[in-house]
Amino acid sequence: MSWSQAWVNVVQAIGAPYGYTVVLWSTGALVIARYGLPSTVDILLFALGGVGAYLAFAGLTEWLLAPGDSPGMTPQVSRPLVNLVPVAPPMIIALITREIRLKKVAYLLSSLIATAAYIGGLVVLVKLS
Repeated sequence: MSWSQAWVNVVQAIGAPYGYTVVLWSTGALVIARYGLPSTVDILLFALGGVGAYLAFAGLTEWLLAPGDSPGMTPQVSRPLVNLVPVAPPMIIALITREIRLKKVAYLLSSLIATAAYIGGLVVLVKLS
């Protein structure tokens, strides 16, 4: 394998996880900026929101597959800038959800909505690829 192919493989492999990390960290930073340092319960609620959104989409995936179907692999995207497609909606939503008045609700919903928007953006990206 050439060095250039190794670079391409690494960048393609980390695209989705990297984008999600940026989205979730930024969402958490915005919530902390709005509500202050989180308590242990707030941290658990934030994690629960993100995991809850992921599990909901995982369940939807199972429901959408016909019996005998297997999930396909995500198409490789050769341009890292395309990662802006799934990153932009959650960032916009994070700015909106920071206006939620109740701290506990904000910690739960901000990660849930950011995760759901990120997954939805990836679905659009995959569909358009």
